[in-house]
Amino acid sequence: PPARLSPTPFFTLADTVTPARECAVPSTCSSQTKGNVFSSPYAKAEHQQSHSESTFEGSVADRELGYVHEFFEQNPDLLEPVQNVLRKYGGSNYPRVEADTAVFCRRVIKDLRAAAMSAGDVGEQQDIFEDKELEAFYVVDLARPIVQFAKFKKFLPQVHPFYAMKCNPSEELLAMLSALGAGFDCASKKEFATILKGGYAGADQIIFANPQKIPGELRVAEAVGIRWVTFDCLKEVEKMANCAPSCQAVLRIGTDDSAAVCKFSAKFGAEMSETYQLLETCKKNGVTVVGVSFHVGSGNSDPQAYINAIRNARIVFDQGISLGFEMKLLDIGGGWPGSEPKNGPDGKPAYLNFEEICHHIQPLLEELFASATI
Repeated sequence: PPARLSPTPFFTLADTVTPARECAVPSTCSSQTKGNVFSSPYAKAEHQQSHSESTFEGSVADRELGYVHEFFEQNPDLLEPVQNVLRKYGGSNYPRVEADTAVFCRRVIKDLRAAAMSAGDVGEQQDIFEDKELEAFYVVDLARPIVQFAKFKKFLPQVHPFYAMKCNPSEELLAMLSALGAGFDCASKKEFATILKGGYAGADQIIFANPQKIPGELRVAEAVGIRWVTFDCLKEVEKMANCAPSCQAVLRIGTDDSAAVCKFSAKFGAEMSETYQLLETCKKNGVTVVGVSFHVGSGNSDPQAYINAIRNARIVFDQGISLGFEMKLLDIGGGWPGSEPKNGPDGKPAYLNFEEICHHIQPLLEELFASATI
């Protein structure tokens, strides 16, 4: 089977600690070969290889390695669960000496291809139409979720990451995120059933985050102990009161996602002019509200969108408190950039990177939600 890439030797399957450079942590880093003329694609590849190796120190990949080491120094109890996941799925360690992701991945794929080609021909007694070796495959880098999780905790230390399963529900990825301590954002019964049956998290680490839920699925969530449920309209208040009387509701508010690549506020999220009525209706129907959620859209290039959403969430918190609710949960949504943005036609990054977003919102979270669970 195709090898899966393991992360840094700090938590490699080997017992010996090897130099920090040797890891499989893809990142985005330009090879800066524009303007050069090469005699062949092979010459270009060789140039990229040598240039990428010489520029590793101080690169994005190098910094990300530092985040991972820092994370496990602060959370040593998570090291063994992560190692166990790598063992379970046959993780293979690949030395990382390149700053450029494309160069690194090209070398790994080349190695995997060579291994596949040397595996031999199809046996005479085997049905060639059933030969799995002839099928396409993909390579999973199990280092990447570790890097992303470590980076998230580095720049938003007070925030507990919940993974949106609709992004990628692969077993290996769920297992790794579970080992790292993530919670799970589920939009359907199928998704939260996968988490519970797989033992990836308990019901208290799941938020049923679909603002428009099927009543039957809401009843199942109630029965299995899932309490955090999002809503954004009066009809959902009625559903929660009838189907999930024990739920702890989270009111989703709309945002200005005009600068986002993927916009959701046209479909989901209550207007600020509606929030007090929704909270009041919850109170009258016996639905307990515990927090607020928002989603500014993926690839949002306007930091003010995040700032305004957090300030609006504080307003709704205060509305809930005035009605007697214990407001304690803030869900800051998804869509966070997972890679470095490429430059647009104007030469500027197409959107904010993760660190820039955190720079804008971290002080505000500390100011307005110091005592909340985020």
